[in-house]
Amino acid sequence: MSVPQIVFYRGIIGTALTLAIIRRKKLKPVVHNWPLLLSRGLFGAGSLLLAFLTISKIALAEASFLAHLSPLITVVFAANILKEKMPKGSALALIPAATGAFLVATPWEFNLHVAYALIGIVGAILASSASVAIRQLSKDHDNYTIMLAFLGVATLLPIPFMTGHKLVVPTGTLAAVTVFLGTVSFMAQYCLTQAYRLEQAGLVATTRYIGIVFNIAFGFLIWQEVPAWTSFAGGALVLLGCLILPKLKKRDEGRNAT
Repeated sequence: MSVPQIVFYRGIIGTALTLAIIRRKKLKPVVHNWPLLLSRGLFGAGSLLLAFLTISKIALAEASFLAHLSPLITVVFAANILKEKMPKGSALALIPAATGAFLVATPWEFNLHVAYALIGIVGAILASSASVAIRQLSKDHDNYTIMLAFLGVATLLPIPFMTGHKLVVPTGTLAAVTVFLGTVSFMAQYCLTQAYRLEQAGLVATTRYIGIVFNIAFGFLIWQEVPAWTSFAGGALVLLGCLILPKLKKRDEGRNAT
């Protein structure tokens, strides 16, 4: 199944689940900011396409390292767009993460790995943009309206890219995996949207680093992927940046409280 088809089916399942819940709860979605809502959908769907493309071309652990640049980028975006205060000393987190991304991408090798790594970084930037949009939208939109915008666009955006590929209608095990992907992704979207409603975008984003550990394990256990030492070193630096930031945030909160 091509990457656009994977995103397409994921979007259909998520959209159907969201609409079913809206109908069951008898909710009436109200849109207060169409441009921002559509932007959230485009940023999210674009990041999804690029992330899935990256995952299909390089090791899962390496793709995960690059995707987890998103929390650090979100902090910068949230500070400049939402005016959320960046913790003092944020460079202590951002510099290791940027160095880590450089090591994972291995730009000095000049091969396809570099190109797909750069695609993964662009995907992380788009994901950060979507995170900032969610935070802003959560002030006057309910979770399901925000999710429906994303999932609806994620269903439509891949369609032009599906031309030239035979449409695969999932059956059997493939159907089960496809439904599993759509359902779990739906649950993740709800939790993420609710988290951004309750907490600052930069802080929420940093909690997602645990995915790195799972992806390293899955990549090894399922596909016997063992990334190069530069990828592990780079991933460690990205993880270090994600761990430092919440500590800086707590330190600043403690100082403000006193």
